[in-house]
Amino acid sequence: MLDLSICMVSLNCWNVIRMCLDSLQTSDSTITYEVIVVDNTSTDDTPQLVKQHYPYVRIIQNTRNVVCPWITMIKQE
Repeated sequence: MLDLSICMVSLNCWNVIRMCLDSLQTSDSTITYEVIVVDNTSTDDTPQLVKQHYPYVRIIQNTRNVVCPWITMIKQE
């Protein structure tokens, strides 16, 4: 059973997604988690690059840009 699901919404932000995923990989975490990237029709190859560099990440590719009305950020101290 997973302790946490991390969901990132992307639209042409490969560099940001890459930094986030790299940060997760280097974290010294004792929790188990999954990572989901929801892509809103990026034209910068974000979904393909995520698949290539982070094969453990689940990718959901929308067929249109779906507005995300909420953002939740949790900072661990």
